[in-house]
Amino acid sequence: MYLLEHIQLDFSGIDLETIQKALREDRSPLSTQLMTKLIEEKGEDELLLVLADCLKEFIHQGIDSETVKKQLTLYAEA
Repeated sequence: MYLLEHIQLDFSGIDLETIQKALREDRSPLSTQLMTKLIEEKGEDELLLVLADCLKEFIHQGIDSETVKKQLTLYAEA
């Protein structure tokens, strides 16, 4: 379907401060990895672009928290 093929994920309104706050509260190994990656990448732009791009392939079947976590893990480990 045309609309599903051209859908865009929009993370507007999510800034570095918001992401860092959530990661600090989580305190999991993944959160630590992501925090390090955010520092290396000098901000959240790359994270959000990569996440949106990776999640596009899951739109047809649905995106849930486990899918997002898996994609964040892959990003953090890259």
